[in-house]
Amino acid sequence: FQAANMSERRKQEFKKTFGKAEDGRERRRGEATKLSKERRDLTKRIRRDETETWTPAMLSSALSALHSPTGDITERTRGLQSLRNILSCNDPPIQTTIEQGAIPILLNFLNDQSSVPNMLDAAWCFTNLASGSRTQVEHILPAIPLLVQYLSSGIPSLQEQCAWAVGNIASDGPDFRDLLFQHKVLPPLIVLLSGYNHTLPQQDNNNLIVGQTTLPHPRHLYHSDLSTFQMAAFALCNIIRGSGDSILVELFSLNIAPKLATLLQSPIHDVLVEVVWILAYITTGSEPLVIHLADSGILLHLVRLLVSSVTPPSPSSSRLPSPSSPDHHIQQQPTPPSTQPYPNQSSPSTFQFTSPFPSAHSSAGSQHAFNFGNVPSTLPSSPTRSTSSSSAPPSSSKADASSSSFDLVVPLLRALGNMITRSENVAQRLMRSETSSILLDSIRYFLSSEHRGIRLEAVCVAGNLSSYPMFVPDLIARDTIPPLADILRTQALDMRREAGFALLNICDQHSTPSLVREVMPGFVRLVTCPDIDAIILGLNYIEWS
Repeated sequence: FQAANMSERRKQEFKKTFGKAEDGRERRRGEATKLSKERRDLTKRIRRDETETWTPAMLSSALSALHSPTGDITERTRGLQSLRNILSCNDPPIQTTIEQGAIPILLNFLNDQSSVPNMLDAAWCFTNLASGSRTQVEHILPAIPLLVQYLSSGIPSLQEQCAWAVGNIASDGPDFRDLLFQHKVLPPLIVLLSGYNHTLPQQDNNNLIVGQTTLPHPRHLYHSDLSTFQMAAFALCNIIRGSGDSILVELFSLNIAPKLATLLQSPIHDVLVEVVWILAYITTGSEPLVIHLADSGILLHLVRLLVSSVTPPSPSSSRLPSPSSPDHHIQQQPTPPSTQPYPNQSSPSTFQFTSPFPSAHSSAGSQHAFNFGNVPSTLPSSPTRSTSSSSAPPSSSKADASSSSFDLVVPLLRALGNMITRSENVAQRLMRSETSSILLDSIRYFLSSEHRGIRLEAVCVAGNLSSYPMFVPDLIARDTIPPLADILRTQALDMRREAGFALLNICDQHSTPSLVREVMPGFVRLVTCPDIDAIILGLNYIEWS
């Protein structure tokens, strides 16, 4: 009896350390702060021309022309254009540009609304200056009021460039983000997102009419609505990244949830990617905000997109051409504004869903109560991957269906994982609905993805679900243990820790001799790792077993 009590106490101590739901949530909040590194070098984007190089003589000439007498506008404009080109080269001379007093002159160009091309060039310069160090960025903070003001200019190319600059500034810390917030940066960014297919300003030959002012504005300066939308999303992500609930509450007061729910119905892949990354940041907020997102219909849209990502998109899918580089490091040539209508319908009140997953528990293509659209009724061949930790993509896109939508699956899993770990209410909505088996089958599928980032996110979602004891039977029923055990044995340390956390919780709630034997080798290997957390994890499982 005494030995039994001691064993029970040890189990309780183990559960306090590793099996508690809040521990998983705190771990997840810490992981959320790493989003910017995982999302395509998110925090800084430099508008570059990789083919150009600069020399000190070129910089001296540009700065000299920039400092020409005020009346010599032609020479000053030449200096502005030259400086823009120099700052677009690799290793731009940001510090020298600041030290030579260019910032006040650039501010004058940005403030002079008589020449939109010069305003655009000045904003371009500020964008690349904002890619420098934090100390260097401090010198361009006086440009914030104008950059925010021009987000509402109605000139897509200028709006895009100012959003780009704002996003770079926001990446340098919470105090810069707070400063942007104080200058009311959120409302115009939300307008750029929700008005993605907005009507272009009235044009008069080569002039642009903005309000009551006619400005010289060549037509070629227009960029596509899509690129403006993407840059607004980039800026918004950097502003809300790691922010407190005050900024998120302001976002919700601007009615962002239904706007994002509408955007999630877009047929355009690049729009979906940007919106889901925004949600990956917003879902790091408090439980009431996450519940509000779920109430707006976003939760079901995320599940629909995740399951749809299991199979490659149809060749006939309606998409706009996407930039060749999602990072926007090399700026593409301006393209005509999109004329494709944007679906502005409200979220459907009822859904009917067809599972793409044949399983032993239900026949392939069984009908469920939620309709997420046209989802294929057959699951592609299970992806195969080596037992190494390499993240190299498969040789053929057909080898792994998720490879065709890698950039969408990662934020989808991140957003869903955040919502699950932030709110038990939301987790129960998912797991107590008829979508639960489909969701778990998707997670099981992505646990075997060729893409390391997808596998890691899928493991995290499984770990979040395992922190709720009531969901452990569902995880077992949908055969998530074999891929988790495989990851624990063979993958990189970060994934092994996450898989170990999930399996510890599963074993604590539902332990059988065969399960203990199946996962034991992975936990034994953790004990040999040069990582204290992994060692503790392995030792606790061995003691528990």
